[in-house]
Amino acid sequence: MDEYLHIYTRVSTAIQEKGTSLDYQTELGKKCAKDNGLECEIHNEGVHTSSSEDPMERPVLRTLLARIENGEIRNLFVYNQDRLSRNEIAWTTIKVILMRHKVTLYTENGKISFDNAMDRLLFGVISEITAYENALRSERTRQGKLRSLREGKTWKGGPPNFGYQLKEKQLIPNDNEVVWLKKIFEIYSDGKPLSFIRMELIKNKIKTRRGKTLWNDRSVDVILGAENNCDIYAGSYTYRDKKSGEVIKCKSPQILPMKLIEQVRKERKKRTSMRTVREVDTNYYLLRDLLICDECGSKMWGRINHKLKREFYYCKSGHDNYRYKNTKPTKTCSLGNIPIKQTEDIVWDTVMDVMEQSNLFKDEVKTQVTSSSSSMDDQRLLIENKRKNVSRQKSKLTQENQLLSLLNNHEDDHQDTIKQLELKILNLDINISEEEKLVQELDEKVRWVDWVGQFAKKIDNLRDVTEPMERRTFLDGVLSKIEVKKIDMHIRSINLKFKYPYINDSLKWNDPQDKSKGYEILDGEYNRMIQSKLSKSVGKKTEMEIISKNVSTTKKV
Repeated sequence: MDEYLHIYTRVSTAIQEKGTSLDYQTELGKKCAKDNGLECEIHNEGVHTSSSEDPMERPVLRTLLARIENGEIRNLFVYNQDRLSRNEIAWTTIKVILMRHKVTLYTENGKISFDNAMDRLLFGVISEITAYENALRSERTRQGKLRSLREGKTWKGGPPNFGYQLKEKQLIPNDNEVVWLKKIFEIYSDGKPLSFIRMELIKNKIKTRRGKTLWNDRSVDVILGAENNCDIYAGSYTYRDKKSGEVIKCKSPQILPMKLIEQVRKERKKRTSMRTVREVDTNYYLLRDLLICDECGSKMWGRINHKLKREFYYCKSGHDNYRYKNTKPTKTCSLGNIPIKQTEDIVWDTVMDVMEQSNLFKDEVKTQVTSSSSSMDDQRLLIENKRKNVSRQKSKLTQENQLLSLLNNHEDDHQDTIKQLELKILNLDINISEEEKLVQELDEKVRWVDWVGQFAKKIDNLRDVTEPMERRTFLDGVLSKIEVKKIDMHIRSINLKFKYPYINDSLKWNDPQDKSKGYEILDGEYNRMIQSKLSKSVGKKTEMEIISKNVSTTKKV
């Protein structure tokens, strides 16, 4: 089999790629192969910086090194050594691989064989000289850039901000983007959320800085000054040199009226203050996330106002309506509030009534006591983290589906964006399904073992448990949710939905005359309904009392 010279080419910038640099490197490599009687194989990395410490960030080089490790490559050509890497750590890694596998390295200046001690010495000296030259070059480039910035002759680097374009390294207004930039600022100053602006941009096929039509809230927020407080649109921006820490103030064309910029700054400050001044609620609510409003399906939250001496659970639909305005349908709910202490007492006492009479529960405890159990704290933490991740992904999926519906119904053609969005939604769906399946499997195992084991020794004294967190742990083990419904102005129904058919279950002996033959547990029911009456006491404090109890005959939902 003919021996091959493997030619690796790379440039650092797109400008070099458009020029002749890659072609020139390839021609030199082919000439070297011909002069040495070798066939050639080209490995073109294209545009990729060599300053990274990790050579694995370059896919072509990564494949090349893997083939060297496998013994497939014995001859390698690079235009010069910095084509492989300019970073000292990365270059040392590559050098070790080349030496270990005795690869012959060809460059524009000759051949280096790692079998030869003199070549290895020469290679090391050349490597250090190359590193020194690269360091000098980088420093000259940095000093030149700082000088040009101080004199106002160049842009700081990278893509220009939305609303601008580059001409001869200088910022100039992009007239098409300036129109939309002004609209973005006006919409935001009118109080609209970022999600609304994002949808407007997508609907009108406005492209991001990366040339895509699929925007996200963060991209919009950056335009509105999340990183620079809109300074660049007001006529100036700052550049900080990472090495020296020097801060240079640079000029930019002012493309928005100062009045509009100040309105956006004021609106940002207002929204930020609304997020940061809100106190964290440190109160513990026994039934939070268990209580569900049967009027609209929202969860119920707790609130305690010590000054007004008011404590109540309330439907959070009002909160959701504000948070998701323009993105989700408005919920209508008239449930009102229910007092915390009375509601918690009613739920706890009712659960105790059921569990103390349940043969199924006693049998479960008996089974757990006679078997071994172990702590599953790590798995419980894993479950919680995965559940939060699923919740975040579901929220994101809802937003993307709404956006897809908007684009499908829009009169303009958005096929490219729709395809991107459909792929994103498909991936989200797959991830959510996999995560939910895993959470369910882990959750059932951990909850069952830990929960039954924890309360096995307290089965005869459960009603005496007073510590709120311990009560909550028990309730999580037996209840799936608690639905609260408004019957009329004063009457509320509280429907406790149990995970297992504990209510009115029964024990049947296989042989009543000989109990050693065992027994079976006959399932009971899942739901217990309680009706309570709300009334106002002295000081306008709401009280609640039970007016009736009954057991629902409906099965588990």
